[in-house]
Amino acid sequence: MLGGAGTGKTVVAMHRARHLAKSCPVGKKVLFTTYTTNLAADIQGLLGSLCGQELEQIEVTNLHAWARGVLQARGIKVRTTQEQPDKAKEGWDDACALDANNRFVQSFYEAEWAEVVQAQGILDKAAYLRARRAGRGTRLSREQRGQVWEVLEGYRRFLQKNGLMD
Repeated sequence: MLGGAGTGKTVVAMHRARHLAKSCPVGKKVLFTTYTTNLAADIQGLLGSLCGQELEQIEVTNLHAWARGVLQARGIKVRTTQEQPDKAKEGWDDACALDANNRFVQSFYEAEWAEVVQAQGILDKAAYLRARRAGRGTRLSREQRGQVWEVLEGYRRFLQKNGLMD
């Protein structure tokens, strides 16, 4: 669904989930996903007020938790930076050391990682150089983007080397 904040997307989705749960075969569930843990918890609470027994047939979770569950059910061990914040800090410290001139602070790189690289599913330098950065507040030349990518790629290498997901 598309629409601005406050237009009722979540409310419509909750009513749709309730409707689907009412007609759901026994033993099956409706999966209701969102991007954040907090919103998933809020929706679960709101569905508790909206639904009756059909709530038992609605699973509410955030996408990362759902994906992790799928991987773990298939025997794939998942280690995350959220579980190991010290390792995440070590990764960022190592990566930021690649910026010998200290062009940007660590929080800039972390936000660039989350708001541009992860948000757009960027996997390589070419995609990063083309990526939209609307709302980031700091304009970057093509040369600067290349330099920023080296730090971001350093963080990615650290994650891979240590078997971590972020």
